[in-house]
Amino acid sequence: MSFNEMNTIENALRDRLVGEPVAAQTEMLVAEETTEYISGNKDLKWKYVHGENLVLHGKQPQDVFVDTWLKDALCRINKPLAANPDLADEVIHRLRGVLLEAGYSGLIRANEIFQDWLLGRISMPLGKDGEHITIHLLDYDSPQNNTFVLSQQVQFTGTRDCYFDLVLYVNGIPLVVGEVKTPVRDAISWQDGAADFLGGQKHYWENQKAFFVPNLFCFASEGKTFYYGAIGARYKNWAPWHSTEDRDEITQDMRTVLKSAERLLHPKTLLEILQSFVVFSTVKQGEGKPSYKIKILPRYPQYEATKAIVNRVKSQDARQGLIWHFQGSGKSLLMLFAAQMLKADPELKNPTVVVVVDRVDLDSQINSVFNNAAVKNVLPVKSCKALAQELKQDSRQILITTVFKFDEVDIDENNSEGLNSRNNIIVLVDEAHRTQEGSLGDKMRWALPNAFFFGLTGTPISGLERNTFKLFGASGDPGRYLNRYSYKQSIRDEATLPVKFEPRLVELRINRETIDKEFEELAEQNKLSGAF
Repeated sequence: MSFNEMNTIENALRDRLVGEPVAAQTEMLVAEETTEYISGNKDLKWKYVHGENLVLHGKQPQDVFVDTWLKDALCRINKPLAANPDLADEVIHRLRGVLLEAGYSGLIRANEIFQDWLLGRISMPLGKDGEHITIHLLDYDSPQNNTFVLSQQVQFTGTRDCYFDLVLYVNGIPLVVGEVKTPVRDAISWQDGAADFLGGQKHYWENQKAFFVPNLFCFASEGKTFYYGAIGARYKNWAPWHSTEDRDEITQDMRTVLKSAERLLHPKTLLEILQSFVVFSTVKQGEGKPSYKIKILPRYPQYEATKAIVNRVKSQDARQGLIWHFQGSGKSLLMLFAAQMLKADPELKNPTVVVVVDRVDLDSQINSVFNNAAVKNVLPVKSCKALAQELKQDSRQILITTVFKFDEVDIDENNSEGLNSRNNIIVLVDEAHRTQEGSLGDKMRWALPNAFFFGLTGTPISGLERNTFKLFGASGDPGRYLNRYSYKQSIRDEATLPVKFEPRLVELRINRETIDKEFEELAEQNKLSGAF
C-alpha cells in the first residue's frame, strides 16, 4: 500500500473530527444520509457525508451551499419561515446574490457582507404584512440546533473544476476549507497546502471566489504541522493553533496536528470565533495610495485570554486578573476582542469598558486599532475633565484613555462611591507593570470602586515596592495570573522574532613607537613651560 495525503492525514483529520473511523465511501449506506440523519446535533460533533454524496442533498458541482440543509436550518431557526418554507427560498436567493459580489467588490468585501448575514444583522420583509424580520443563518444561543457536516473531496466548478480536500459545512454553508499534503516527503510543508489558496495553478481565492465568500478561515497541513489563515492572508499571517497550557516543546507529528484540529475545528469554537473574533480592518498606505481591507482572526493566546476575561466577569469569582503575554504577541487586538465580546454579552447588561494605556504613542496606537476595525461605541477620551464627565454620567461606551487623565481626580476618603460605583465596568490596563502602583493607580481605583481590573503585560514585576502579581493577580489564580503566553511559546509560534546577541572581540591596535614619541614631545613642552 502506498501512502498519500488522502489515506494518511486527510482521513485521520476526518476520523478525529467525526469522532470515529468512517467507512470507505463505497461501503456507506446511502439510506442513512437523509436530512433527518443530518439535522440537529446534541453532542456537537461533525457528521460525515462524502463529497460524491452531497448530490443526494441537492448540491450540484456549481453550488456553494447545500440547499437542503440550509433551507431546513432557516425554517428551524427562524419561526416566521417555519410557517411558510417557501420564504426560505427567497433568503437563499438573496444569499446567492451575495456570492456574486466577489466578482464586483472583491472577495474580502464580499466576505465582510456575508459576515453580516452570519451574525444576524440582515433583515428581509418576510413577516406579516411585509414586516421586516431579522434573518438568522446560525443559532449561537443553542449550538446543538445547528447542522455540522464534514465532507471530503468536495467538487466545485468555479473558474475551473476543482476538488477541495476537506470542507466543514454549518447549516449547509461552507465555513472552513482545508488542504492537506502528503506527510511522507520531507520537502513538503503546510505552506504547500496554503499555496493552493494563495496562488499557483489552483489559486482558490481567485479561481473559486464564490465558494469562499462565506468562508470563516482555511487551514493547511502536511501531517506534521497545522496552520490556519483568513482569506487574503499571506504566509506570514497564517498561524498555528495550540493552547497556552502547552508549556513543553511541541513535537511536529500527526498527534500534534490532530490535537490542533480538534481544538480549533470544534463546532463550539468555530461559532465563538465567528461571533466574537472576526475583524475587518482598514490598512492605510499613506498619502496618494488607496487603503484596503484585511480580515483578522485571533491567535490562540488572544482567544483564550479573551474568554478568560469574559468568564471572570460573568462568574465574579474575583474582580481582577493578570494577562501575562510576551511583548509583540498582539495585546492591542486582545483588548479589542475582549471589549467586543464584553459589550456583546447580554448577561453583562451593556457594560462600560475602559481601555487604559500609559503613553501617548500607545494611546494613538490603540485608537488606530479600534478605528481601523470600525468597532462601534468607541470614544477616545481627550482630557481629564472629559474622562470624569463620561464616568459620572454613566457612559456605556468603550472609553480609551491614558492613565494620566486620572491625575485630576481628587480622592475623597468619605466618598466610597467614587465617580461611578457600577459593578459592570471593566478596566483593561495595557503595560500593567508601569504607572499603576502610585497615585494614578490609586485614583483610578477610587474612581471605579466596584470595577473589574485586568492588567496586560509582557514583563510583570515582582518586588517589595512594585508587584504586578499582587496588584492585578487574583489570589485564587495559580501563579497569580489568569492567562500566560511565554517568550518561548511566542518564539515557537513565530509570533515574536527572537533576539540574538553575537559577542565580538574588539580588535585594538597600539602603535607603541608613536605613543612613546608623542609622550616625549609632550613632556618636553611641559618641562620648558614650567609645568613640571
